[in-house]
Amino acid sequence: MSHTVTLTDIKVSLDSVVAAAEFLGYQFSPNKKVTFYDGRSVAGLAVQLPAWRREVVFGEDGQIQYDNYHGSWVDIKELNRFIGYTMMDMNHEDLSSVIVVDEKDGQIIFETR
Repeated sequence: MSHTVTLTDIKVSLDSVVAAAEFLGYQFSPNKKVTFYDGRSVAGLAVQLPAWRREVVFGEDGQIQYDNYHGSWVDIKELNRFIGYTMMDMNHEDLSSVIVVDEKDGQIIFETR
């Protein structure tokens, strides 16, 4: 059985999601319907993260939904990294100046040059 997750505490701008996806070279599809392993479907801006079996879906309301099969299918660091770049864009940082300086306890620490 899959394990779908909805993040409601993190609200992201869809424009910043697109900017981060373009910067990182990730495939994305606006207004896409994604069906998770359990058969539940969600629609929104879908982003394919590296090595993830199913896309992450960003809704108009800022919610983030994904299927991670209790962590077996994905490396959650990829999502944390992507959300970090999205947040940096929301703070009007030049993404080409953003670097990952450390990773501790699942947290990714970003800096700008």
